[in-house]
Amino acid sequence: MNHLFLTCLFCLMAAGTHAQDPAAEAEALLKKGLYNEARAMWERVIGLEGRTHRALLGVGKSLFYLQENGRSDSLFAEAWGIDGTRSEPLVFRGLIAERRSQRQLEQENPAWRRTLQDAVRFYRAAAKVGDDAYRCHYWASEALLALGMLNEAIAEIAAARSHNPDDKAARLFHLRLMLKAGRLKEAVVLLESIKEPVPEELLVGLSAQARLKEHEKAKRLFVHLLQSDMLGDDPRVWVALFSPWTGTDDRSRLQAVLIDPSVIEVSGSLLHYFTGELGMQQAEYDVAVKAFGRYVKLVPNDPAGWARLAAANLANKTLDKAATAVANALPIIGADAGLMRLGQLVVAGWVEEKEFDRGAALQKLLLEQSPDDLQLLQGQGALLKETGRLIACESLLRRVLSRDDLESIQRAQFLNDLALCVKGAGRNGEALELFQASADESAFSLDARENLASLLMAQGKEMAAKRLLNEVLLMDPDRARARYYKRALSDQMR
Repeated sequence: MNHLFLTCLFCLMAAGTHAQDPAAEAEALLKKGLYNEARAMWERVIGLEGRTHRALLGVGKSLFYLQENGRSDSLFAEAWGIDGTRSEPLVFRGLIAERRSQRQLEQENPAWRRTLQDAVRFYRAAAKVGDDAYRCHYWASEALLALGMLNEAIAEIAAARSHNPDDKAARLFHLRLMLKAGRLKEAVVLLESIKEPVPEELLVGLSAQARLKEHEKAKRLFVHLLQSDMLGDDPRVWVALFSPWTGTDDRSRLQAVLIDPSVIEVSGSLLHYFTGELGMQQAEYDVAVKAFGRYVKLVPNDPAGWARLAAANLANKTLDKAATAVANALPIIGADAGLMRLGQLVVAGWVEEKEFDRGAALQKLLLEQSPDDLQLLQGQGALLKETGRLIACESLLRRVLSRDDLESIQRAQFLNDLALCVKGAGRNGEALELFQASADESAFSLDARENLASLLMAQGKEMAAKRLLNEVLLMDPDRARARYYKRALSDQMR
């Protein structure tokens, strides 16, 4: 019984001791993420012991985590004024300055640079007085990178590494900064000083060797990376080798690399992809088509492969194969802007060859992916008109014109297209009204004015036609069609 009583007594005493130390309780609340409660407790500490360094720091941190930057910043400044031997207030002031800078950048306020420079000054000052110099120099380096001050960023990360030379993250960041700054030889020297570089560091080294045109060294490192477990299938390895080598001599070396047995042995599907890219660079489009074709057989779900295969076929003037590649890619990629643009180019190729039905078939597939795309709808209307499906063409264009999101110039274009469709059906009176509506809708509807002038000329209304053609030539004096009509009109009026 006595043992139980003593145990309870000791527990109560311990609890009472914690309760009598509000600073310890405030710190505990802060660690639990209860920032409002922590702030209140730290303010109680201020009431008990005055505006001491630890109390001001505690209230400042609570407000910092509550996103109250202004109040917390002033408290950190006051804490630093009391004790200038501790770095924590300066670190938090740096973090607050970074927050403010980010908000200014989002608001497109040019003051963001000056504010971020303030953060750098705080971090540098903190590095001089505290025991957290590594982190302060690292953060200063990141901020300087955002400011585009690469050489200063390199100096800061070097200072950080002097406090923790074995940290792999800082070492890799150091290498990447050197690469970005074009200090390639220094990057290579640093890499060679590392006893056991990680694959990501070797990737930076490959980029540096490739940009230095150290072809053989780059090739050996390239093969080594292809054999690594971490980066063997990473496209960045190939990009690091390919991107800097753009000259004729470089491309011939790349071609030699791609057929090198040591490369083929360790390469996967990416060998075919980059063989295709090299073919595109050298305008050897038949090579590119074959290479991308092999790639998509191995990696059928990669949208980039199908898009590049379509581009290669388009460049190779094999429109049917380009259309097939686009059609195969659409279910995988969907309404990707690049692929849709390729598809439209293929359609334009069919139109140029007067293969309107084939163009319309592909245009229909594109529209299924992006049914509200005005450019696609306009192209579909033109194809329907060219293939003689005037009822379908008119229905589509009237459906588009019923939309309330069209800009004035867009509405004018679709009114002109509808007028052409109606005119094709022999309804010249209605076409004239629609051409006039298009011209009234936008001063920039020059096609409609030319088309309207042509109809008016056919009806013997020379003066009205002349006025329209003058309007067109005032906007575009070199417009060939308007100049042709005007010459014809002069002949007609003689």
